Amino acid sequence: MGLFGRKKKRRRRSGGQAAAQQVQPVQNQAPVRPNNKKRRRKRHKSNRILYYILVLFILTVVGVVLSLTVFFKITAINVKGVSKYPVAAVQQLTGISVGDNLFRVDLKTAKEKIKALPYVEDVAIKRSYPPEIVVEVTQAKPAAALEEDNGGYTLVSADGRILERDAQLPADLLPIVGAELKGTPGDYPAQAPKKATEEELAAAEEAAEIIRMTNYTLQALEESGLVLQKVDFSDRYNIQAQYSENIVIEFGSESELVRKMKLTREVIDNQLEADFRGVLYSGTVGKVWADPETNLPDISIPDHYVFDEKTGTYVDPAELEPEKTVQTALAEDENDDWEE
Repeated sequence: MGLFGRKKKRRRRSGGQAAAQQVQPVQNQAPVRPNNKKRRRKRHKSNRILYYILVLFILTVVGVVLSLTVFFKITAINVKGVSKYPVAAVQQLTGISVGDNLFRVDLKTAKEKIKALPYVEDVAIKRSYPPEIVVEVTQAKPAAALEEDNGGYTLVSADGRILERDAQLPADLLPIVGAELKGTPGDYPAQAPKKATEEELAAAEEAAEIIRMTNYTLQALEESGLVLQKVDFSDRYNIQAQYSENIVIEFGSESELVRKMKLTREVIDNQLEADFRGVLYSGTVGKVWADPETNLPDISIPDHYVFDEKTGTYVDPAELEPEKTVQTALAEDENDDWEE
């Protein structure tokens, strides 16, 4: 028994000694130190980057503050392309003054104010250096002159904008009577408001028709080469024109107006007597009826003599071949078949 007990104790001792031997080296082992040199380098590098970023940020802020307060002060406001308005008035309208900062001015608002002027078709405003503002104006041109009741004229641009009221007749414009546009200078009478009433819509449609008819007539005159003294739109289905003190022309409706004007010009230039006084009826395409002044009271339908575009000469209206209807053409075809 004692032997077994001793052996057991020895085993316990040996087991404790073995455990001590296993733990002892760990307790006596020196701690492993990390490589601080690399960590220091990374830390210094990060600090330098942050430093540079901070310096750059400060310089940027200082530069922005100086540019908005000290530098880039406007030295001039140059206005180009305007003759209808004083340059000083346009400069004042921009709301920009000499000494203002170049980058703090509101160009959008300045453009809207200038474009509100009736004779300004378009405007471009830009910054330039040395610090200045450049205003380039595209000025609107009157395309038509509509006679008013008071004897003045409403000048209208090609896009239908009223440029001026109660104006003198420009030397290069054809006066048009029987057409009236409502509105003030700067308005587009053919454009109805967003929430327009029926009356406003009707007025806009009427204005649009007047502008369309005016532009079409002026274009036809340009293409035909016919020169007139006045045009009357009082009757939309019978456009009348004053060619000279002695000659009045009636074109009928605006249908085929270019052809009608070309033939009328041919008649006046090459066929009409030099001392002719009266009316030329050009409402029928291809024909012009010349009605002398002395016969006007005696005839209801002009038939004095006719210029025929096909033959290029005057012929008696009674000798003109009547236009064939569908029934007439069919009847002639049947007669031809019977004859064969």
